Formats: sequence, structure tokens, C-alpha cells
Amino acid sequence: MCAKYAVAQDSYRSQVVEMLNASTVVAVPEMGCTPLENAEQMAGNVAVINRGACKYADKARNAEAAGAVAVIITNNRIEPLVTIPGDFSAVTIPAMMVTQDGGAELRKNSGRACAIRIGMRSIA
Repeated sequence: MCAKYAVAQDSYRSQVVEMLNASTVVAVPEMGCTPLENAEQMAGNVAVINRGACKYADKARNAEAAGAVAVIITNNRIEPLVTIPGDFSAVTIPAMMVTQDGGAELRKNSGRACAIRIGMRSIA
């Protein structure tokens, strides 16, 4: 693994554990509220998207439509993680949030191929 981060999951799944061999790719645009412009780089990788400006599920749907295998939403403020709210029933990829510091680290290492273990549990 490249690093270990605490994550908060989407509100739709109770528990997901997956092992992915993928890279993290920062979404373009970084808010992920519109279709992603870097779908070619996103395909088969994990989307890193900023928190804010639209619903979390919209971000996840846009990442999935661009071919991402998971989405990590990076918090835009220093605060404890909470379960990501919203209706993720139409999203088939894992969606989670990391802290602001975790997001900065993911951005710094974007594009680096890693074995990514996604283990999520409800923290509500």
C-alpha cells in the first residue's frame, strides 16, 4: 500500500472491503460536479475529488461515468470525518471521504500505481 488513511463511507453501503491495483487521479474539474474531462486518465483508477459545490453522489456518478473504480472525496476543512450523506443507490463504485491532510497527501502522490485496499465501515 502507498499509505493508510482513515475514511468515511457513503451512507448507502454498510461495509465494503476491496483490493484494487490502481492509481489515484485528481479529477478535472477538481470539484467533480460536472462530467470529468480527464476520463482517459481516470479509467481503471481511483478518482480524487474535492468536497463542496454539489452533492456527493453527483461526484461519485461523474467519477464512475469517467471509468473510475472508486472515488475518494477530500475534505475541505479540518474536522472529524462523518458518513457521506446522499442517495448512492445508482452508484456501483465505492465512495469515501478522507481528511483534508489525507487529501493533500493523495494529491501529492497522484498517478502513483499502488495496491489500494478499501475497507470501509459505518461511523454514523
